[in-house]
Amino acid sequence: MLHQTVQVQHDLAEDGSTLEFAVETGRIAIPLQGLGCKVTGVELSEAMIAELWKKEKGPPIEVTIGDMATTRVHGAFS
Repeated sequence: MLHQTVQVQHDLAEDGSTLEFAVETGRIAIPLQGLGCKVTGVELSEAMIAELWKKEKGPPIEVTIGDMATTRVHGAFS
């Protein structure tokens, strides 16, 4: 199921930039980035972000700390 989720997001992003709400530890963001998408995340928990950054092997995923209902992230996303 996870592979399907990543593939659908990749197809929708068309190799562009994607914004993931509640990026957590990167279970979707890391494989999505591995497929060539530039991933930006929003996450409220600094502990989750620390775990994400421990697991990364490629370029760091940019994460904005905040509530996904009210946090603004600069940029354009596919």
